[in-house]
Amino acid sequence: MIGVERFRPDIRSITTGLEQLFHVPCVANLYVSYEGSTGGYGPHRDQHDVIVVHLCGAKIWRVYLPDSLPIPIRKTTVDDDELRSKQAEFTMVSGSCLYVPAGFAHEVTSREDCCAHLTFGIQCLRWHDLLCDILMGSRDDVLFERMPTDEEDVIADFNARIYTRLHEIFSKDAVSRMIEHYEFFASLLKRRTRVTQAIVSPTSNVDR
Repeated sequence: MIGVERFRPDIRSITTGLEQLFHVPCVANLYVSYEGSTGGYGPHRDQHDVIVVHLCGAKIWRVYLPDSLPIPIRKTTVDDDELRSKQAEFTMVSGSCLYVPAGFAHEVTSREDCCAHLTFGIQCLRWHDLLCDILMGSRDDVLFERMPTDEEDVIADFNARIYTRLHEIFSKDAVSRMIEHYEFFASLLKRRTRVTQAIVSPTSNVDR
């Protein structure tokens, strides 16, 4: 069930709290599965951070650890070679919580007849998002409405003007203002680094 927070005020209070903490959207999804099930996704990676809260039954979570950091988060599929890499295995029971950073490949297997867990998906802010926001601030600039396609001197003039304008858009001050707008970004990166280091540290089982 996607977007459980829309129907449960108690869940919405949690997603709202996470949104206020990280300043990014958060969605809660509910998953129910049965013994032997590997879930509807199989081995995969998410483009957002995931906090897993196990509700009932028991599930085995395998998180495949990357050889190096940072890792790309756009790719959602998992190669066979990755499934042979180092992994951390977690037995999730009622009350267990697990954090899976964006981009970390993982898979889930149910151990009992009926298992259920909630996931809180925390959207990642990427530098790409920051750059897009800076450009969106100039979308009404007449210079960006249409590119010239004919006379050479017109194109040369356009190139000169667009170069100057892009310098203004991506000036040090402009980028600094946008980063201030995303003032949580630096703390979010630090927090994710700390949690990532905790996940990668040697461990085999977490039942809490």
